[in-house]
Amino acid sequence: MLSDGRRPGETGPVEEPVEQPLAGGALTGGLVRIGGTTRRPAHHRSRYVDALLQHLADVGFTGAPRPLGYDDRGRQILTFVPGDVPGPGPYRLSDGRVRSATALIKAFHDAAATFAPSASQETVCHGDVGPHNTVFRGEHAVALIDFDADVGPGQRVDDLAHAVWCFADLTEPDVAVTERARKAKLMCDTYGGITVAEVMDALVARFSRARAEHLAAGRPGGVRVFEDLLRWMAVHGESISAG
Repeated sequence: MLSDGRRPGETGPVEEPVEQPLAGGALTGGLVRIGGTTRRPAHHRSRYVDALLQHLADVGFTGAPRPLGYDDRGRQILTFVPGDVPGPGPYRLSDGRVRSATALIKAFHDAAATFAPSASQETVCHGDVGPHNTVFRGEHAVALIDFDADVGPGQRVDDLAHAVWCFADLTEPDVAVTERARKAKLMCDTYGGITVAEVMDALVARFSRARAEHLAAGRPGGVRVFEDLLRWMAVHGESISAG
């Protein structure tokens, strides 16, 4: 097979590659599939992400796309990972999916920790880990995707906290608080070494930073969103932490 898709000896015009817009989850705009690849608009940290993804492949971590360079439109080319990306929450994922995803996050952090994070940080964080950025096949989480500009050195608890927020439907009012608490504990027990209380503290800090950023930028809608989340944490945080 030649690089343009023709077999040796074939002649004639080369067909233009078919672009299939990707849907599902909360994907970055402009993502398309072409054959066995994903193309995504480059961002200011794309080269850093390329180096990280190559490192993950080099150390044997298979739960992320591999970088393949850039196309003639400047889009990042990554291997396409087939599977199911859950749609908008509440997700109400099975315990099997939650355990598998948490184990994948832990394996990612372990592999990324050898990618020379800054001296004051533990690993490299994805920054937006959740069902919307996880590929499943059945009950098994096979890959984390959508490595965006938030990827960078950080603390494990911060990445895990975001994952708990999403995977445990932590602030979804249509899910019973007891179920949210149970899933949060399930994730922390599966990950190991991080408590639910530490996760909740990390989320309060995250929501407070986001509220301050929206306030400074003059975005009242964003301020209200994170004020509501902080109020929810003040009411339910202790009971979630207690399991």
